[in-house]
Amino acid sequence: MRVRSHTVPVQAPGAMAIVDASRNMELYDDETDSEVYKIGIHTLDEFKPRPSPEVMMDELYSFSKNCSARKIRLHAWRSTRFRLR
Repeated sequence: MRVRSHTVPVQAPGAMAIVDASRNMELYDDETDSEVYKIGIHTLDEFKPRPSPEVMMDELYSFSKNCSARKIRLHAWRSTRFRLR
């Protein structure tokens, strides 16, 4: 299945920009001849700052590893990248 992705330029408050943009999403995509909304999109709650960068990265790592194990694909624009061990 080919899915066209749309990049929404986000600053703080990024999650709300994605929610606002999703209200204007086309339900049918003529290029893929599909109803892309059926694939699903989920916006996670804001990841609040932690006491230190190390704690924050450890928690982000654990969350990402859990999502990967459950075959949940994550995408964030201007995200911090790190390799899952």
